[in-house]
Parts: sequence; C-alpha cells; structure tokens
Amino acid sequence: MKQWIIGAAIALSTAGAAQAQTITNDAFDQTASLPSWAKVVTFDSPLPTGFSLNGGKVVRGNGSGYAAPAGDATNYLVADRTSATVTADKGYQSVGFYWGSIDSFNAVKLLDAAGKLIASFTGADIPPANGDQGSGATNRYVSYTLDPAQGFSGIASIVFASTGTSFEVDNVAFGTKPGSPAPVPEPATLGLFAVGLAALGRRLGRKRTA
Repeated sequence: MKQWIIGAAIALSTAGAAQAQTITNDAFDQTASLPSWAKVVTFDSPLPTGFSLNGGKVVRGNGSGYAAPAGDATNYLVADRTSATVTADKGYQSVGFYWGSIDSFNAVKLLDAAGKLIASFTGADIPPANGDQGSGATNRYVSYTLDPAQGFSGIASIVFASTGTSFEVDNVAFGTKPGSPAPVPEPATLGLFAVGLAALGRRLGRKRTA
C-alpha cells in the first residue's frame, strides 16, 4: 500500500510537542506516491526554485565507495562522513526522502527557518539499520509531518549526516497539504511580535502629538 503518510510511530528526539515519525514500508519505492502538492528535489536537474543544497556529492550508480539506493538508476545525494543540507526558502508541513541502505550511523536533523532544531533521528530508529543495499527493509521512503501546535514556523531544512560510511538519499520532498492549519508561532516569536507592535504604537502616538 503506497501512501505519503503512514502513521508508524517510533521514538524521536524532538524539540517541541511529542511527535511520531511516519514511515512508508514500500520496498524499492523511490517516491512513495508523492502527492501533487509536494516539491521534490531529485538531483537530476537544477534544484526547484526556492531550494538550495549545501555540501555532499551528487552521483549516479554504484562505485567509488557508494551504493545507489535500491532500484535507483538516477542521480542521488551522498553525505560521505560529512553532512549535506537541503534548504527551502520557506517552511513546509512535511518532508520526506528515499533512504538507501539505512545504517545506524546515518543521522537526520530537521530545522525551521530560524535554524532551530525541530526533530532528529538516526538509522538506529528504523531497524534493522544494517546497511543492506538490496533489502526493502533498509531502502525505504521516510517522511515526517510537523504538528502545527508544535510551535515552529515549518520545516525549512533537512540535514543528512554520516559518521561512518556514506549516507545515500534521493527524492527529497517538501510539502504542505492544501487547507492545512497554519503553524502556531513559538512563544518567543509572539513576544517579539508584541514588542514590535508596542514600538509601532509609541511611534504613531508621537507623530499624532507632534
């Protein structure tokens, strides 16, 4: 069964309210039937407008110490004992990616537009995480959806890092389902907004009395 979101809850390190990571279980499925409203970074051509890539290598096929995600004959991103970050120019509700040969030393971080950590997880959170290059259990499409009440302005960056051998990913998708509730600003953001309004009120008041 192919879905964008399958509610398979596992333990996660999150910086907001309790969240469940959602994982698809389609063996060798590179896109997990992505919805039309998702913007997908495929690495096969220039990145979509509003997206950037920092770090990592874009390669194709096997060789040079890298293994393409199972069934993937296109370009894919590699983080080889380093990190690679895909960043959007705004926050999105969901992000997903095709994770090849999942290893326990592969790590993922999700950040909001201000660079604040939303959630982090590793391959160890998705057993068996044994790096098998041909198994459907270790080549999966993984996605995360932000709860609006979690207090972030949306997912703006995803960081792929590896402390062991390489971390291979493809088809990184960001999306916000039409009609979804708007994220709830963080308390600190609300405070700054209130200060700004107060300052604006004082300035307008001075102009009226001048």
